[in-house]
Amino acid sequence: MEYLTQQAKNIGLTFNFNDIKPTNTFDAHRLAKWAKTQGKDTNINEKLLSAHFKEAKDVGDIEILADIGEEASLNREEALKILQDKNLWAHNIREDQLEAKNIGLATFLSLLSMGNMQFQGHNQQRHFLKC
Repeated sequence: MEYLTQQAKNIGLTFNFNDIKPTNTFDAHRLAKWAKTQGKDTNINEKLLSAHFKEAKDVGDIEILADIGEEASLNREEALKILQDKNLWAHNIREDQLEAKNIGLATFLSLLSMGNMQFQGHNQQRHFLKC
């Protein structure tokens, strides 16, 4: 992890791997889907990544997610309502997961390493380029 932390630092990113909380990010993805309909997808994605990797917040906690939504200029109460209803936007996330599986993506991309995109697991660059 020290190597990845240093590589991230070299390109201006801060990762706090020692304190990151392993969590289920499904609700964070649901929040991001809704945020896109509000024109806030770039905002929320930046806030979610910072909260998880830099600030080591639990992005599986709906209260924390609602706070992050508010930081991204979303209505906190609306965000919380969406997060409390586990069915809202879930179908969209499942479709995204299926699409990723169908093109051969089984894991998330790894971090940028020495300026080149690296892949984890059995993912191939050609699969990523199909996206």
